[in-house]
Amino acid sequence: MIGMTGTRGQTKNGAGYMVYRDVAYVPSGGPLQSMDIYIPDGAAPEGGWPAVAYAHGGGFVAGDKANEGQSLRFPLQAIDHGIAMLSLNYRLPGREPEHIAMELADIQAALRYLKDHAEELGINKDKIASMGASAGGALVCAAATRAKKEGEASVAAVVSIASATDVTGAADDVDRDTPPFFIIHGTADSVVGIGQAEKLAAALQSAAVPYIFQAVEGGEHTRPIDHPNTLTLLEEQNKLEEAILWLKGILASVQS
Repeated sequence: MIGMTGTRGQTKNGAGYMVYRDVAYVPSGGPLQSMDIYIPDGAAPEGGWPAVAYAHGGGFVAGDKANEGQSLRFPLQAIDHGIAMLSLNYRLPGREPEHIAMELADIQAALRYLKDHAEELGINKDKIASMGASAGGALVCAAATRAKKEGEASVAAVVSIASATDVTGAADDVDRDTPPFFIIHGTADSVVGIGQAEKLAAALQSAAVPYIFQAVEGGEHTRPIDHPNTLTLLEEQNKLEEAILWLKGILASVQS
């Protein structure tokens, strides 16, 4: 990492990494337009580390990239499999359409930054995926489905976790240029109904886009205050790794 000072850390499973915090993806954008960059220990593969950009949840009005709770532990598992992880902040002005547009613009700006600065960050610009939970999931899904038509940075794959995709209309923008999806959603989600995930899956199927749909029986929303929540059940069932291994396989197949 050029010109940056990092701190050491390790995943729940013991894999080591360096984290570089508060990297601005918008000049003078402030802490809500910055990211934390987690780079696995060891030598990078030729061409740089594959990477996944993660957007936190919080109902479009709350949350933070450095939250060490359960939802951040999930994308950090990518480190265990040699994938860099980039945890994104984005502005949180509210839930009105104009506010959502600002938040989506931040996700798009972060992905552009990653593509433009991949070499100095030590990542492979062709092997960047995205992941998001709830509100963050809605934003990364929309960024992925709109990328080609809006001339924005594309991603190689998307992991969607309990995503509020109706808010961003992500399913309506699915076409044959949409990347592969791994969709995770609890059947008992009372905050974001599973019907939103089903609508997205149907759109992907109609466009012949590869996807996996992991419906979590009895799973509530992603917040730890909801019991049993979707991520807790997946963790208890040792299924979280399935999504990471799927992501690893997709990124490995991308030609640089």
